[in-house]
Amino acid sequence: MKVFVLYARAGHGHKKAAQAIAEALAARPDGRHDVRLIDALAHTFFLFNHLYEITYYVLVRYAPWLWALFYWVTDSGLPRSWVAFLRGHNNRLFGAGLRRFLQRENPDVILCTHFFSAEVAAGLKREGKISARVVAVVTDFLAHRFWVNAGTDHYIGMMEETAEDLRRKGVDPARVSVLGIPVSGRFRERVDREAIRSKLGFERGRFCILFTSGSFGIGPLSRAVRGLARFSKDVQAMVVCGTNEKLFRELESVRVGFPLAVFGFVDNMHELMDLAQVLVSRSSGLTTCEALAKGLPMIVISPIPGQEANNARTL
Repeated sequence: MKVFVLYARAGHGHKKAAQAIAEALAARPDGRHDVRLIDALAHTFFLFNHLYEITYYVLVRYAPWLWALFYWVTDSGLPRSWVAFLRGHNNRLFGAGLRRFLQRENPDVILCTHFFSAEVAAGLKREGKISARVVAVVTDFLAHRFWVNAGTDHYIGMMEETAEDLRRKGVDPARVSVLGIPVSGRFRERVDREAIRSKLGFERGRFCILFTSGSFGIGPLSRAVRGLARFSKDVQAMVVCGTNEKLFRELESVRVGFPLAVFGFVDNMHELMDLAQVLVSRSSGLTTCEALAKGLPMIVISPIPGQEANNARTL
């Protein structure tokens, strides 16, 4: 069986969810599945490919109010016919390469962890151009209307509230399963805390805080870390800056009077979460679910309007 797991590079969470699915399918004992992890944007018009992630970053970093407005207008259902019309034509134009790729490969199953690939795959299925079973894996607590597309065979949601949200948007309840957001199996494992503590130069007895703010590293992380100086005798902290090199350089040179470990982009978040006693972060779907899987208490700061604000309220 040929299984495609599609994501899009608009925040790292969609990719992490796709990787978790691919890992789980590849680890099945029958071993008969041809599982491929695919960035949907890599099969789009080159300008669209590069601008998609940049546009999202610019909006949430410099104009969150505009992103909030866009999110509300497109999710409200008020101009639904016009939004659907424009979005459909946009995706057909810029997603033409992805459409050709999926038609040519015609896998047995397509699992989508981002709404762009979910809409393209559902459109092809609706038009009878592919026979694959199309599954939308919603990677936030509530489902934006962009996730809902005729031609989708099944939806996977985080919780019962996700399923109810999909039903309100017209999805047949029989097509919805509440299975959670996919998280890597590494978050079910326990690690050697002493080894990690020693490697970081951390001390026993100090309260350990983990700061992160998504792959873009946006938010008041620097101010939050500096604010801990008054507790310098009692705390130690880890900060994951993601791709924010400016923040990384700033925090690497700061002197706060307590043990501080600063990272760029990491692939061992499960280890850092195991060492931490509290997580300070935005409420992205994946990071929140990883913290829940670890049983790690969470303080939510500066959620992005729209999906992350919904996540925070639901949480």
